[in-house]
Amino acid sequence: MTKIAVLADFLEENWPSMDLAAEELAAHLCKIPNVEGLLVRPPLRAVRAQRPTGLQRAVGRFVQLPIELAARRLDADFYHVADHSYAHLALLFPRDRVGVYCHDIDAFRALLPSSGASRQRVLLSQLLLKGLRRARVVFYSTQAVRDEIVKHGLLPTAQLVHAPYGVAAEFLDHQWTQAAGRRYLLHVGSCIPRKNVDFLLRVFAAVRRDEPEMELVQVGGSWTAAQRDYLETQRLGPYVVQRRGISRKELASLYTHASAVLVPSLSEGFGLPVIEALACGACVVASDIPVLREVGFQGVRFCAPTAEEDWSRAVHEVLQKGEGVAEATRDEVRARYTWMAHATVIRNAYVGSASWRN
Repeated sequence: MTKIAVLADFLEENWPSMDLAAEELAAHLCKIPNVEGLLVRPPLRAVRAQRPTGLQRAVGRFVQLPIELAARRLDADFYHVADHSYAHLALLFPRDRVGVYCHDIDAFRALLPSSGASRQRVLLSQLLLKGLRRARVVFYSTQAVRDEIVKHGLLPTAQLVHAPYGVAAEFLDHQWTQAAGRRYLLHVGSCIPRKNVDFLLRVFAAVRRDEPEMELVQVGGSWTAAQRDYLETQRLGPYVVQRRGISRKELASLYTHASAVLVPSLSEGFGLPVIEALACGACVVASDIPVLREVGFQGVRFCAPTAEEDWSRAVHEVLQKGEGVAEATRDEVRARYTWMAHATVIRNAYVGSASWRN
């Protein structure tokens, strides 16, 4: 029996996509013959409030976890760091027994020329990169992420393995239907700058000029002061709902009844909301950037992430059509992106399959 320990983010940090990736990997490793997936996710012991502070997160990542994991070095055959922002943990284990999943290169941008990052940020990025380079294998989700890794000389290509994400079971049992008596646009993700939420709100305001009954549901973020001011000045507050901490089952229901799902990101490592929405049958309007082109299918309308009129026009066209994506598109998404395929690639890399290099 091969034991693979999946080292997950602290649950208290509330990164749903990172939690999903670790949980699905551990669960599906256990479905592979002669493999046991161990989800390693201790509680963040320094936290005293509902949302941990930056200092509490740092103490957890760089003090608590190394101490606790040091005592578990012989519990598994291999150790998989599920999030590259925890890549320093790879330094705790023998190189031939550890790997890291690199979702994007944001954690390493401080090391790029002319980044303008603080010395503290540079030192942190150097530590994380040292951990990344320590790993026997580094997994990535899209060719776009691989291209950035190679372009900036972060890792040699022989160390890289392509392991795309999957669609969780909660999104597989739904058929798109327009919500009776309610029409809403849906955005899933945080409100950090690269998610382009300021632009999202402008597009929503433009759509409402012709669709005054339209609402916006934002899942997973927290408005910035500037975004709250915009909602107030444009009198959009009564038509906007922001939800956090919902289950994947609840999210699937939101996808299933959305008039359209909007993904206006400036950059992404993968874009899980695209495949989740399509798996539920919802139409998607997304930024025309390489990574979303790579994961998208028929049913996705692509627009430049700064072209407000194009976005407004695309949303209106989707609304006028008034139907979800074709069944063939749903089937193709579900067939291409599975967590079992993800787990199999990762298992093969660790047990020394001849096909692990990519």
